[in-house]
Amino acid sequence: MSACMAACSSLRLQPVATAAVAVAAAATRHARGVPLVRGSASAAAGGGSSAAPLVPHFVSGAVRVPTLPPSASWTPVTDPATGAVIGRVPPEAAAKDVAAAVDAAAAAFPAWQDTPLAHRSRVVARWAAAVSVAAPDLAADVVRETGKTLADAEGDVTRGLEVLEYAAAAPALLTGTTFPGSRRGGAVDMSQRLLPLGTVLGITPFNFPVMIPLWVAPLALVAGNTVLLKPPPATPSAAVRLAALATEAGVPPGAIGVVQGGAATAASLIAAPPVRAVSFVGSTPAGRAVYAAAAAAGVRAQANLGAKNHGVVAPDADVDAAAAALTGAAFGASGQRCMALSVAVVVGGPQRVAAVVDAVVARTAALRLGAGNSGGEVGPLISADAVARVRTLVAGAAAEGATVVLDGTVVDAAAEGVHPGGFWLRPSIVTDVTPGMAIYEQEVFGPVLCFVAVPTMDAAAELVRASPYGNGTAVFTTSAAVARRYAAACGVGQVGVNVPIPVPAPALGFTGGGGSALGDLPFYGRTGLQFYTRPQTVVERWPEQGSGGAGRGEVTTSMTPASGVAARSGG
Repeated sequence: MSACMAACSSLRLQPVATAAVAVAAAATRHARGVPLVRGSASAAAGGGSSAAPLVPHFVSGAVRVPTLPPSASWTPVTDPATGAVIGRVPPEAAAKDVAAAVDAAAAAFPAWQDTPLAHRSRVVARWAAAVSVAAPDLAADVVRETGKTLADAEGDVTRGLEVLEYAAAAPALLTGTTFPGSRRGGAVDMSQRLLPLGTVLGITPFNFPVMIPLWVAPLALVAGNTVLLKPPPATPSAAVRLAALATEAGVPPGAIGVVQGGAATAASLIAAPPVRAVSFVGSTPAGRAVYAAAAAAGVRAQANLGAKNHGVVAPDADVDAAAAALTGAAFGASGQRCMALSVAVVVGGPQRVAAVVDAVVARTAALRLGAGNSGGEVGPLISADAVARVRTLVAGAAAEGATVVLDGTVVDAAAEGVHPGGFWLRPSIVTDVTPGMAIYEQEVFGPVLCFVAVPTMDAAAELVRASPYGNGTAVFTTSAAVARRYAAACGVGQVGVNVPIPVPAPALGFTGGGGSALGDLPFYGRTGLQFYTRPQTVVERWPEQGSGGAGRGEVTTSMTPASGVAARSGG
């Protein structure tokens, strides 16, 4: 019986899913889902629904029942499609639970960093195989806690798996470099290698419960670090399942852990001495707070923040193709992704703008609401607060002079065929938007597409470059010259040419910039490995047998040149 399942038996836990998870052909152990702690008298005393299961921490290779801090109530985990409470987490992790996770990660680090890189790579490869087999269970976790459509949830798993598979190839990326010296006077050889940092913390967002943890943990682990994940209270389960699968694949107990909780829990983890790096994805205010806390603690940090991505429709673009791309990129995942296209910039006069708006409206009106495999294309928002925020921004846009040509803020659940308790909005389209309006300046993070008209491509690039964000942009055109000119002028970190959501492949790294990112080293790719490592240089001299000079008793007060040969004067 695995450590995870042994913990399930001893704590009377029940798994979320019952399908066995094969680790890999070479593996001999199996995991079965994420265990949830069922309600008990002591748990119910803390408030919340006693029937809803507790989502555990994952510490020292096993689930750990959360402890409710004094005078606190459990935070409900809600199914956004129905509004039903499906789980509970502590609002903040108890101090003893944080300490247990941090201590376990610190204790696991020395042996894990000394584990040969080839072995660490094999463990990560087995983990990738396990995640691939467990993909349906992970997608079900995502659907249940985010309300995504099944196709979108499966995409979350697939994109995370791509980074996990990339991490398994890390031996080719973590090789050191050597600078050989001259043999004259005794060689001075220099070598440089990449060493792990210690314990790495990943603070992940609700909208990609699988992909973002897999941006962090695989590369950090294969580089020799230990990892702690702090998922959001809204979507806590997938991280626990991923950690259980990693442990089954051979990651040692303690080397990967999950701590449930909120902002105070994140702050406690950042301040823990073993934590040497923090990776964050989430809102701009939270990300700035995390980055500042990391800087105050002397901890390396990278943070992906909010975004406002523009899709530019050039004068020569095919209207139907551009409209289809804009519709999918704006309203997929209900607009709850940092790479959503939330602003359409149409280059041209009123007739051109009207043609593009009409084409997008026609496609958007045909979209259906629904979660999971219901057949819908647009899922619910994550919470009632998110719904209220979108409604406020759309109403405010009308008050500021914009035109709401498609208002999706009032939903007839019965007519739509969705649960009336869910957090549903239909897509909204707002035209006549100008910079300065709240709906243009703020990240909406909901199913809203704004239209801005500009006269020229240069004006479009200037508009985008003036945005305080810089995550992504797209340009729709049939001209390579137009695309190249726009890409060079827009100032954005990721540019799609007839590609609405230009997220890079794992080998390239996520290069969103401007106000959408803090830190110099982007997530995943070679820069991701660089973020989770530090270089060490070793300078060596081994005098030849019987030779004199430095190294055999002669005092040298000058610095040895990099060539290893003393400088000569006079030629």
